[in-house]
Amino acid sequence: MSNLAPVVNSLAPEDVLKEIERDRDRERAYNIKLQEAAIKAEKERALLQKHIYNNANPDPHIIVAIVIAVLLALYVIYALFIKPCMSGEWADPSGNKWQIDHNNFTGNISVKINGKCAGTGSVQDNYVKYGELVGVWNYGKKIMFTKGWDLSKVL
Repeated sequence: MSNLAPVVNSLAPEDVLKEIERDRDRERAYNIKLQEAAIKAEKERALLQKHIYNNANPDPHIIVAIVIAVLLALYVIYALFIKPCMSGEWADPSGNKWQIDHNNFTGNISVKINGKCAGTGSVQDNYVKYGELVGVWNYGKKIMFTKGWDLSKVL
């Protein structure tokens, strides 16, 4: 069966005009339904696209938390495994034994000379400051102070 308009039984001009008018009304109704369906489809497409966008991009707070966690993890790895440590037993030219405990996270050092607590200092990169003494550490077995004397690491 076809969707065409039924054949008009009467060929009277009034009947033909009425049939043409009914066909136009059906066509208008079809176009209105088609436009409503197009508007509804466009709204659904916009909602779906918004849903996809919201699910594709994580919350910015999560991204910030991940970045901070990664940076913290990298710093801990650096401080524990890569950054040189000054801790150990050192000797000065006078024969005194220096026990230095170096905190890699803060850069602070605590010093014992011949077993007696002698104070604290700080290390920043290879720059050493202990009380009035200022020196340079070669990241190995020597600390050279500005007053002309040095410390050597005891193995």
